[in-house]
Amino acid sequence: TGTKETSMNAQTQLVAKLNAEITEKFETLNVDDVINSLSKLKNQKDDLNKQLKDLNVIKDTLEKKLYELMATAGISRASNGVATVSIGTEVVFNATDWDAVYAHVQSTGDFSIMHRRLSNAAIREIASAGGAVPGTEAVEMQKVNFRTL
Repeated sequence: TGTKETSMNAQTQLVAKLNAEITEKFETLNVDDVINSLSKLKNQKDDLNKQLKDLNVIKDTLEKKLYELMATAGISRASNGVATVSIGTEVVFNATDWDAVYAHVQSTGDFSIMHRRLSNAAIREIASAGGAVPGTEAVEMQKVNFRTL
């Protein structure tokens, strides 16, 4: 864990340094400058997300091809000078009857099978109808809505 802690400390220091540099760089900006910077950043993120989507399609295609080649060769593991790959299986579960799933969670109290995250949209709807969800509180967060013209 020493190496992991050192890595985390270095990452924390880098983030602090970048935050300080960004704060200093943006101190003199006006509203127009910030909007322009946000627009440019949004476009860069959109471009990167498109690239990531394209790369994932290529990755999926290559993995299918690798699986076919290895299955044809009757092997489940291969290696070259760059990487080692292995073909395996993983069991995943899909809900086919949500009522049964919820009944199981309710009767056992075992919420570990579900992601623990609130649906803000659903709770907002309940609150707007005058209701409340026990164990929750409304917190206002600042948010910048950005729309390209």
